[in-house]
Amino acid sequence: MADISQQKKLLRQRFLAQRRALPAEERQRRCSLITENLIGSDIYRQCGTLLLYISTPLEIDTFSILHKAQKDGKRIACPRCISADGLMTFHVIDSPEQLQTGSYGIMEPPESLPQAENTADALCILPALACDRIGLRLGYGKGYYDRFLAGFCGVSAVLCYGDALLDSLPHDRYDRHADWLVNEHGIFPCPVNVTEV
Repeated sequence: MADISQQKKLLRQRFLAQRRALPAEERQRRCSLITENLIGSDIYRQCGTLLLYISTPLEIDTFSILHKAQKDGKRIACPRCISADGLMTFHVIDSPEQLQTGSYGIMEPPESLPQAENTADALCILPALACDRIGLRLGYGKGYYDRFLAGFCGVSAVLCYGDALLDSLPHDRYDRHADWLVNEHGIFPCPVNVTEV
């Protein structure tokens, strides 16, 4: 049997191809439903700070979430990758115009903006190519979010298309699960008793 990294690599290829094949109108429809399900939830209403990834064209759109959070008066912080260390910091933004192209060609806040501190009241939105029913994510393999979540005390929610939800994903002891799963069908709590391999 292939090792975990090889299994993940094959799954990434599968779900990247699936996303590329999704028509633009269908992608927009699904993203709108996911946004509605998130912003209509208690976990969104109750958070004071929103830790929000900035989506690329292939990812579930987060710009509509960002604009809604601005209107709702949330403190918004976006990730900045420190590629040399495999670490990620979140910096508070006042406007998406402050973002600039950074690591891996992803829009991110400049280092000069203040880092988000006191994030116990924060909701962290996680990207995923696929996820499973206990909230484990298939990302791009860099491990930034798993490292961040290891020390995060707030609530996390993964955004994932319904047809990218699997019964289980290959994982190891460093993989962290989300507290909630949001897709076009609703928002669902994830079990906390993840079995380590």
